[in-house]
Amino acid sequence: MNKFALALWRLTRWIPGAFQVSQAIYRTRFRATKKKLTVKDRPDRAIGFSGLAIIAPEANVNGRAMTASPGNPYFELWASALERYGAERVFALPDSLLGGGVEEVLRVVNKFKVSHIVLNPESPDNPATWELPSALCAISEQSRVTFWFVLFDSVHWDHIFKLNWIGDKIAKGVVLPIDRKIGKKLNRSLFEANSQCLPISDSTISKIPKVTEQNKLVESISFLGKIYEYRERLFSHPAYQDIEVNPHISGEVRPSYTEFLDSMAKYVGTLNLSRASSYPKSQLKSRVLEAAIVGCPIVTDDAGLAAQYLGSQHLVVTARNKGQLETLLGNGEALRLLGLVDRRKLMDHARTIAPISFWQSFEKADGQFISI
Repeated sequence: MNKFALALWRLTRWIPGAFQVSQAIYRTRFRATKKKLTVKDRPDRAIGFSGLAIIAPEANVNGRAMTASPGNPYFELWASALERYGAERVFALPDSLLGGGVEEVLRVVNKFKVSHIVLNPESPDNPATWELPSALCAISEQSRVTFWFVLFDSVHWDHIFKLNWIGDKIAKGVVLPIDRKIGKKLNRSLFEANSQCLPISDSTISKIPKVTEQNKLVESISFLGKIYEYRERLFSHPAYQDIEVNPHISGEVRPSYTEFLDSMAKYVGTLNLSRASSYPKSQLKSRVLEAAIVGCPIVTDDAGLAAQYLGSQHLVVTARNKGQLETLLGNGEALRLLGLVDRRKLMDHARTIAPISFWQSFEKADGQFISI
């Protein structure tokens, strides 16, 4: 989020009606069909689940399959969906199909009996997807499809504005924010699923190293992630001086996903910072799941979001605020507590929920009872 937008948000977020006024201004910037559908308008409303199409950036799609590598969020969506619903009911489509006519999308929907379409509506690279409301309205008019929206950054108002704008044009949509709950800001025509980390497929999990033996662990805490300006200021504090920052990176060679996870597994624990930038909202981070998959416990500055996903019994070092986190890291208590964790039990739990909890959350919110 740029500095001007952040400053504006800080100034206006406590003003009654600021969200609604900002949303109205946002909508004047873009053209879209004025038609609003209702469930009654839609022919033969979908009953049950018959097939799933995942719309992804064009570079990740080849034919009806995903070409991205393990660790890529779109690959993991596709691979975990294949495992849950079966190869004959899961298809990949490039987002470029939404930029003009939607005939090809409808052809796939009708030919393969697709009942649900998964897509990220925020800000894809393809500028044509600003036509999403019109495109999704056309699909909703001419098919029985229900949309499952994956929201990566729901802390940003403009992402919610765009989603609500789309919600005005379609018959039904379910929203799963992977970072935090949206709540009352969401359009009434959209149903919200419980926040979940993006899935990690069994096929990827099978390639990930398992728990590192206790006597082979590096006796320190790691941090793997981007160093935003906000995080750079944090790491300048003496309490963070022993944190191993991005030990998986050596030179300019980008490590593979399994190498990234293997690096994390070798440490007694890893630090999870729930704020990605100076935007003052905590988010559920994928690191919570990725660390648990290799049996690496986390030190987190936001117990609530992590506990809702992973379970409080698997979190042993949590802080309510920055000061408490600095104390735990500075006095060595965090390192002591991490050494008490049953790493294998943590890993087994994470590997059980990683491929399926994301899809189960969608299914529950949508009222689908899918026979697997």
